[in-house]
Amino acid sequence: MQHELQQEEDTQLSLNQQSKVQIQKTEKPTEQQSTLIELTQSRHDELRNELNSALETVKKYQTKLQQSETKLKDAGDLQAHYKDQYTEALSKLESNEVLLKNAAKALVETNS
Repeated sequence: MQHELQQEEDTQLSLNQQSKVQIQKTEKPTEQQSTLIELTQSRHDELRNELNSALETVKKYQTKLQQSETKLKDAGDLQAHYKDQYTEALSKLESNEVLLKNAAKALVETNS
């Protein structure tokens, strides 16, 4: 009986030792995995910050583009308005030239 107890104790000690060795073997990969997870999370945070920065830049450029489009439209509208004014002024000038010619003709006829 003593011998059986000794064998059982030896078996238990052997199993305990094997368990310790197995735990030690899995500790290192677990530490490596933890480190890898931390690095991945850190890179994820960096990429998220870069993305947020890029989105802000895109929003700024989009706003500037919209402002430029508005200015371009306004400039086109002004150009059309000035063209209309120019056409109207040219028409009045031509009309005034006709009136001046008629007035000059009438003056010549009156003086004759």
